[in-house]
Amino acid sequence: MQDQPFSFTKSFVLPAFLLFLIPLINGAFFYHAQSSMDDEYRDFALKQIATSADLTAEQKTQLSEVYRTIPLSTLAQDPEFAAELPSQTVFDLQFYRWSILTSVVCVDRQLA
Repeated sequence: MQDQPFSFTKSFVLPAFLLFLIPLINGAFFYHAQSSMDDEYRDFALKQIATSADLTAEQKTQLSEVYRTIPLSTLAQDPEFAAELPSQTVFDLQFYRWSILTSVVCVDRQLA
């Protein structure tokens, strides 16, 4: 009988909380993974641009601005740009994007 006040919490509140918490943690994890990949690629691209002897100073400035302002995950949505990337990178970015979207939909459906 002493356990009765907690039975409601264990039966209803905790499962509802976990159903809400798991998609949030999933979304946060994949957002972090996507952001890390974006940052690594940006740093790599900026180093390649800076050391390229084939580009003029104006081209370097323009390309550097593009890679500073547009993350890889956004650039990879363009089929022409994605064709230039390794297939595993494109797959990873699509997986992260869909995982984040799934998390958002799950949380939205729970709040509706």
